[in-house]
Amino acid sequence: MNAHLVMYVLLPVGFTLLIHICLLVVNRRAYLQKPDEIVTREPGNRLLGPPQDAGPEAREDLPFALLSQAAYKKPIDAQKIKEVRL
Repeated sequence: MNAHLVMYVLLPVGFTLLIHICLLVVNRRAYLQKPDEIVTREPGNRLLGPPQDAGPEAREDLPFALLSQAAYKKPIDAQKIKEVRL
């Protein structure tokens, strides 16, 4: 009975917790970022850097995002884009 409990309940739960803890330790900065922040890994660095403001990266990627929207024929809200660019 105890072997079945360990095998079917405790091992899967423990394994799942271990995976989450490992991911949290390795990628902790990515998990702690806010919705308006990005986390990048600079060339030569092994780990992710600290969270940064997403504004500059978003401005660089805006033309590609608009092209993607046009390719998938999704409507583009021009007013929202003007607000972001200001």
